[in-house]
Amino acid sequence: MNPLYLSRIKIQDFRTFGQFDIELPAQPGLMLVTGTNGLGKSSFFDAIEWGLTGDIRRFDSYLAESRKKRKKITEAEYLTRRGATADAHRVELGFGDAGHLARSATQAPALGEIIGLLAQEGWGPIRDVATYLAFTHFLGQAAQQRFTSRKRDEQWEALKGPSGIDRLERIRNGLRGRPTQLAFTKRIDGEKQAIEELERQIAQWSGWRDRLARLQEALSSSNSLDADAFAVALNALRSDVASQTRMELGNSDRDNPGKLLSDIEQAINAYQGQLSTWNATLDGLAMLPEEWATFAATADPDNPALESARVLLSAARAVHTQAVEAVEAAAARLQAHAGEIARLEAQISAYESQRRDLVRLAELDTNVGEAGQQLEQLDAQIAMAREAIARADERIAARGAAEAFCAQARSAAAGAGETLRLAQSIAEISAACERAAGDHSLAAQAADLARQQRTTFSDEQVRLGREQAAVEARIAALRAEADTIAGAVAAIAGHLHEDDTNCPVCHSHFAPGALRLLASAASTSSAVGLTEAELDLQKIRERLEQLVEEIARVDRALAHESVARVALEQSRATLSDLRARVAASLGTSVDADLFLMAERKAQRASSDLASAEAARTAASEAAAGIDAARLTLTAEVDVLGQRRDSEQARLGRLDAERTACRERLAAAATQLDLFAIDEQLAMLRTQLTARIEQRATRERAASDATSAREEAFSQLRSAERALAEAQAAQQAALSARTALEARWTAASLPLPPGRAALERARSSLTDAKVALDALDLRRETLAQAGAAALLREELARLEAAMRAASDQVGFDDPPAHAAALAEQLEVARAKLKLSNSARLALNKYTKKLQSEADGFSARVLAPLNDVIDAFNDAMLSTPDETINFSAGTRVDTTNFDMMLHYKDRVEDATRNTDLPPQIVLSEGQLAANGFSILCAASTAYPWSRWRALLLDDPLQHNDIIHTAAFVDVMRNLVEFEGYQLIMSSHDRAESEFITRKFEAAGLPCTKVILTAPAADGVQYEGPIFNRAARRSLQGQASQAS
Repeated sequence: MNPLYLSRIKIQDFRTFGQFDIELPAQPGLMLVTGTNGLGKSSFFDAIEWGLTGDIRRFDSYLAESRKKRKKITEAEYLTRRGATADAHRVELGFGDAGHLARSATQAPALGEIIGLLAQEGWGPIRDVATYLAFTHFLGQAAQQRFTSRKRDEQWEALKGPSGIDRLERIRNGLRGRPTQLAFTKRIDGEKQAIEELERQIAQWSGWRDRLARLQEALSSSNSLDADAFAVALNALRSDVASQTRMELGNSDRDNPGKLLSDIEQAINAYQGQLSTWNATLDGLAMLPEEWATFAATADPDNPALESARVLLSAARAVHTQAVEAVEAAAARLQAHAGEIARLEAQISAYESQRRDLVRLAELDTNVGEAGQQLEQLDAQIAMAREAIARADERIAARGAAEAFCAQARSAAAGAGETLRLAQSIAEISAACERAAGDHSLAAQAADLARQQRTTFSDEQVRLGREQAAVEARIAALRAEADTIAGAVAAIAGHLHEDDTNCPVCHSHFAPGALRLLASAASTSSAVGLTEAELDLQKIRERLEQLVEEIARVDRALAHESVARVALEQSRATLSDLRARVAASLGTSVDADLFLMAERKAQRASSDLASAEAARTAASEAAAGIDAARLTLTAEVDVLGQRRDSEQARLGRLDAERTACRERLAAAATQLDLFAIDEQLAMLRTQLTARIEQRATRERAASDATSAREEAFSQLRSAERALAEAQAAQQAALSARTALEARWTAASLPLPPGRAALERARSSLTDAKVALDALDLRRETLAQAGAAALLREELARLEAAMRAASDQVGFDDPPAHAAALAEQLEVARAKLKLSNSARLALNKYTKKLQSEADGFSARVLAPLNDVIDAFNDAMLSTPDETINFSAGTRVDTTNFDMMLHYKDRVEDATRNTDLPPQIVLSEGQLAANGFSILCAASTAYPWSRWRALLLDDPLQHNDIIHTAAFVDVMRNLVEFEGYQLIMSSHDRAESEFITRKFEAAGLPCTKVILTAPAADGVQYEGPIFNRAARRSLQGQASQAS
C-alpha cells in the first residue's frame, strides 16, 4: 500500500485560530511552525489531534475532574475560538488523493474510516487509534502528554497494541482472567454442594428407614394406658405442679401429651433450682444477725466515741484562738518599734547628707576660682597665636596670586603657539587642495570618456543578448530536428540487415552491407548547421564576457571621478574651517595675513610669561618657610582650644555641683553649722542603738507566741482528725448495716434480722422440697404409663418428614427412592469431574500462552530498548542514564514497568535501578527520554501508512537535547525513512537553523510564522516554501491538472 502524507491543514475558529488554511507537499519533508509562547503552537497540534481522534489527551484529566463535580464542559466552551459562534470550530485534514478527514461540532468521520485511511494493510485490528497515535506520532509539550509521565496501565495500553501482544493479552485475560476463574469456581462449588446435598439426603433417608423400623417394633411390643385415664392424671399433675411452682403451664393436648410432660419436667427442674438457690442464700445469712447487731451499735449518731471527739475538738479550738490573739499583739508591738527605728535612721541620713553638702560646698568655692584664672590665661595664648596665623595667611595669598597670574600667562602662550602652528599648516593644506583639484580634473576627463564608452558597450551588450537568445532558439530547434532525424534513421537502421541492397526510403541500390553502414553513420551524425550555430553562440558568449569586463572598467573610472570630487570637496572644507578657526583665535577676518598676526601674538605671549615667572619666583622666596610655620601655629591653636574647652567643661561641672549643694541645703531649711550637726548625729545614734537592743527582746517574744500558736494549731488538727475518723466509722457502720438489711430482705425475711426468722425460713424450705419430690414421682409414673403415646407421636413426625423429602411413591417404596438418589449422585459426580478436567485443560493452555508472553521482553522490549538507547546516544547530552522497559508476566496478565538503565555495566549493577525514573531524572531528562521513546516506537512499529512525527516544541529542553544532533536525526528520518515531520519552535533563530539544514539537504521545508494575537484569530505569515517544496507543489498541481 502506498505511503500517506498530509497535504492540507484547514483550521476554522479552533481555540486561538480563526481562518488557517495551508497546503503542504505530499511527500517526506518538514513543516515548521514558529511563534512566541501563547500564540497557539500547542493549539495547532491540538487541532490535528482532535481532527484525527475527536479528543485532546492533555485536557482529559481536567474534563474528568469536572464530570466528577457534575459539571459538564461542552466543546464550545474550550474549543471554539473566543468571539466566534458557539460550535463553529472545524478541522479538515487532507491526505492527497487518498482522501481527507473533516471534523466539527456536528460532523465526525467514522472510526473505521480513520483506521482504514491510516493503518497499513495486513496490520492487526486497531481498537483505539488515539492510543496508537499518541505512542508513535504525537509529542506534546505538556508533561501529561509525554509517555514517561503517564500512568503505568496507560503506558501498557499504548505499547501492547502496536507491539502485537494485544490479541495474546486478550486471550490470556479471557481464559485465565478473574471473571473466567470466578465462573469456574462458582460452577465447581455449586456441583460440590449438589453432591454434598445428595450425600446428605441419602444418609438421612437411610437413617429414617432404620428409625422407622425400630419405632414400629417398639410400638407393637408396648402396653399402654387408656387415653382418657392418662389425660385425667396428666391434667391433675399439671394443676398441682402449677400450684406448687407458681408457674403457668398449658392445658393438656390429647394429640401431644409428651410436650406437656416435658413442660412439667422443666417446671419441676426450674423450681428445684430456685429451692437450691434459696437454700444457699439461707446458708450465707447464718452469721448475719450477729453482724447486724454489731454495726447497729456503731452506727448510732450519739455513740460514746463520737461524743468524746466532739468535746476534744471544742477545747482545742479555744486554745488555738487565744494563741492567735497573742501572736497578733506581739506583731503589732514589733511593727511599732520598727517604725521608730526607721524614723531615727531617716533623721541620721538627713543630717549626714547636710554635713557632706557643707564640706563639699567649701571645696567647690575654691576650685571654681582656680578654674576661672586658668581660662583667662588660655584665652590670651590663643589670641596671640591667631594673630601670627593671620600674618602668615597674607604672605601665602600673595604667593598664590603670583602663581595664578603665571598660570594664565602660560596658558595664553600655549594658545598663541597652537594658533601659530595652525597658521603654518594653512599653506600645506592649500597645496593639497591644488593637487586634489588637478586629480579631479584628470578624473573628470576620464569619466567623460568612460560615459561615452559605457553607452556604446551597453548597446552592444543588449544587441548581443538578443542575438544570443535567437541563436539558442535556433540551436534548440536544430537539436530537436537532429534528434528526430537521428531517431528515424536509427529506427530504419535497426530494421536493415547486413545483406540489404535497396533503400526503403528512396529505393536506391547499394552494395551488400553498404546500406546498413550509411544508415548507422547517419543516425549518429549531427544536423546540418548545428555546429556552425554552436560556434556562433560561443563567440557571442565570449564577446559578452569581454563587454562585462569593459563595463566594469568604465564603471571603475566613473567611481574614481566621484572619489576625486569628494576628496577635493573635503580638502576645500578643511582649508576653510582651518582659516576660520585661526581668524577667530586672532580676532580678525579670514582675508588678513593670518601667519604674521599669529607670529606677533606668540611673541607677546612669551614676553608676558617671562614677566609672570619672575614675579612668581619673588613671591615664593618671600613666603619661604611660611607654610610650615603656619601649620605649627595652627596645631598650637588646636591644642590650646582643646585645653580651654576641657577647662570650660570642668568649670561648668564644678558650678553645677555647687548650685546643687546650695539647693539641697536650702530645701533642708536648716541653719545649723557643722558642729551643731555633729551633736545632733551623736544623740540620734545613741537613741538608735537603744531601740535596736529593745527590738531583739520583742522579736523573741513574738517568736514564742508564734510557737505557741503552731502547737495549738497542731492540737486542733489532731482533734479534727479524731472527729473525722469517728464520723467515718459511724458512716461505714451505717452503710454496712444497710447492706446487711438489703441482703436480709432480698431473702424475703422480715426486719430486723434475727435467728428465729432464719429458722422459720429453713423449715418452709424443707416442706417445699418434700412436696416437689412427690410431684416428680407422679411425673415419672405418668411418663412410663404414656410411653406408647410418645412413640406414636414420634412415628407420625417421622412419616411426615419422609413424605416431605419424597413423594408418596418414594414413601411407599423407600428402596426405590434410595436408588434414585444414588443415580442422581453419580450424575453430579460426573459433572464435577468434567468441570475439573475443563479447568485443568484451560490452565495448561494458559501456561503455554504465558510462556509466549514471557518471551515478550526478549522479542519486543529488548530490541525496543536498544533503539531507545541508540536515539539517546545520538541526541542527548546525558545518554549514560536512560529509561528502559520491562515486563513481568503472570498467568492472566502482564505487569509493565519503566526502569532506570545505566550504560556503564558496573554502574548499572551497583545503582538501584528499581527506583521510579520520575523521582530520579530531571524534568528535562524525562522529556528528552520521552522524545527518544517516541522515535523508537515510531520506527519499530510501522503500523500506519502515514510515517510522521508531530513534535510540539521538542527543543524546549535544549540543554539536554543537542540541537544539531536532533536536526541531523530528523533530517535522516525524512530523507532515508520517508517521514513527514511537523514541529514547532518558540525560537526564531532555532527555526532558521533547522530550515537551513533541510535546505542544504535539498528536502522540502514549509514555514509558518505566528506573529500576533487578534480578535479574528492569531495572525500568521506563510506558508513559506523552500525550492524543493515549491517544486513538489508545482508537480502536484501539474498532476492534478
